[in-house]
Amino acid sequence: MCMNLKNLFISGLIYVVFTGMPALSQVQPASMSQSSKSLSSENLTTRNYTQINWGKLNLSSEQMEKIQSLDKEWMRIQQLIRPKIIRDQQQLKNIMSNPEVDEDLIRKLQRDIMLRQEQLRYEATENFLSKRRILTSEQREKLHKMVSP
Repeated sequence: MCMNLKNLFISGLIYVVFTGMPALSQVQPASMSQSSKSLSSENLTTRNYTQINWGKLNLSSEQMEKIQSLDKEWMRIQQLIRPKIIRDQQQLKNIMSNPEVDEDLIRKLQRDIMLRQEQLRYEATENFLSKRRILTSEQREKLHKMVSP
């Protein structure tokens, strides 16, 4: 009975590690257009972001260029951080139930994953705020109406 509870606990912990946090593949600020979506094969969102059709804000060509540039910067950042998270998640999955692995190593790896996930969420927020700063006050109002329930 005790061994079954231990296995259940480990299974639950592994599940939480991989599903308890917002999925990494869901972390990305909203992109502007089809051309910027081509930068990523995934259409990604987080709890805090809604896919935004930036074109509905009647952007000037200068604003569009700046938003596209921010999309490219986001992709660069994501491509640096995301593979490390995926690698560490796989390593954690592999070592979680191994009795030979030191508990401190498991804790450190979990901490590293959480810090990188938080870094990615922070970068996504900063990217969105940079895009928002590009907008006029009227466009910000329209943006608010577009994403508010």
